[in-house]
Amino acid sequence: MWIPAGVLLLGGAVMLLLPVHMQMTGLVLVLLGAAAALWAALFERTGSGGRNCLRILAVLACVGVIGLMSAMSLITSAGKTDWDRAEQAEYAVVLGAAVREDGKASRIMRQRLRAAKELMDRNPGVTVILSGGQGGVEPKSEAECMFETMVEMGADGSRLLLEPESQTTRENLRNSMAIIEARGGTDRSVAVITSEFHLRRAMYIGKTMELDTCPVAAHTDQWFYRVNYTLREVFAFVKAAVQGSVD
Repeated sequence: MWIPAGVLLLGGAVMLLLPVHMQMTGLVLVLLGAAAALWAALFERTGSGGRNCLRILAVLACVGVIGLMSAMSLITSAGKTDWDRAEQAEYAVVLGAAVREDGKASRIMRQRLRAAKELMDRNPGVTVILSGGQGGVEPKSEAECMFETMVEMGADGSRLLLEPESQTTRENLRNSMAIIEARGGTDRSVAVITSEFHLRRAMYIGKTMELDTCPVAAHTDQWFYRVNYTLREVFAFVKAAVQGSVD
């Protein structure tokens, strides 16, 4: 177990130190490596009875890992677009992503905006709400950055509305729906555009708010980002479920 522990700890430390958003995966690997190292140390120092207990704990840990992977699979399975309803929608909401320090759209944001542009091309009647506030290190609001980027992509600015206040997915949906209601509302499903790993949580939150939404998935083109963010979504979904039960 010492070798697997060392590999997990080294891999986790590297991911934590890399200047990319892989911290969640790195943290999980470090925790698994630390647990494996502790298991190995205790296994060497205990008798047969203690070793049997450690074997049971190892089995339980494996079950936990399998459960985590199953949850990630369930989240991934929801990352599909319902084009039948999206092409009939009057409104679509793009959920914000990070703005780079230079004020440009991050890779994840650009992927969401490409999905929004595709919807605009396929549904000429849809109005797109760009939803996202300004984070602590962001030089501008996510909504403003998305507007600039979509216009650069060739989108018609008159079909874009800005919602620059939201800080969470729940606020994205609530504030965007307030804009729609202020414009007379809609009797059709509202398309929600976000990364495929984020769709299940976004749709779940919409359901807890009794909103009629349909999913539009933005493809994340780098596998390691998909794995990292899907892993993070497992814990974020649990948090959303707790909040939904309280609301």
